Amino acid sequence: EHIAATGSAPLWMQTYIYKDRNLTREIADRAAASGYDALVVTVDTQRVGNRERDVINGFTIPPRLSPGEVARMAFKLPWLMRMWREIPKITFGNYRREGSGEDLTALATRMLSLPDPGFAWRDIEWLRGVWKGPLLLKGVLHPADAAEAVANGVDGMLVSNHGGRQLDGAAAALNALPGVVEAVDGRAAVLLDGGLRRGSHVVKALAMGADCCLIGRAQLWGLAAGGEAGVAHALEIFRREIDLAMSLSGLATVGDIGPEILLRDKAMK
Repeated sequence: EHIAATGSAPLWMQTYIYKDRNLTREIADRAAASGYDALVVTVDTQRVGNRERDVINGFTIPPRLSPGEVARMAFKLPWLMRMWREIPKITFGNYRREGSGEDLTALATRMLSLPDPGFAWRDIEWLRGVWKGPLLLKGVLHPADAAEAVANGVDGMLVSNHGGRQLDGAAAALNALPGVVEAVDGRAAVLLDGGLRRGSHVVKALAMGADCCLIGRAQLWGLAAGGEAGVAHALEIFRREIDLAMSLSGLATVGDIGPEILLRDKAMK
């Protein structure tokens, strides 16, 4: 609700299928009442993966500062002071029980236990009946799942391996993209989510059949480094690189991007 009140940009709500279906319905109803355009259901986190980098970096929910992190922050005092002043208190507002007295640790522990690890296609079909706007699934890699999603009334899917943080050895999103595009065959939108670090990567994904691309880490890096201006700068870098890659490929508009610009398994002729 707070985000919806800040501006007029398109709004998508990301959620899960929860053990308590009433909570799932509540989140969907609140999103609809707040003017959200689409509901995005993450389907690749039945369990939290073995995130070794988080362990190495000491990342936890709720966050705890390690001595190493404190030492590194000491060398970035201007940034630290700005973050100290501007970062809001972490509350997980969508899940807090008013008057429960839960501290952040208890709230985070409960939040991690909410998603249903045993949800099935019948639950997607049920949610399709609950949510009247566009419904998308995040975490689709297999063509068979893409086809089943369409059969259950899904309007779009995010081809994603969760940033490589769930299953080690999972297919790269870009490698999975062509199979999903073929299985969907224009019946739903296909969005590539993950692995995009340059504007040229976006052009390649569009050439491979993605309808659009989603960028996460780059703008988070911009946010951490420079706040709102940092996000704008990160996205502007992407925009310039996309424009340059298109120009150097002889493409005047995004609509000109197609598979013919790609060099695949055989030499160019």
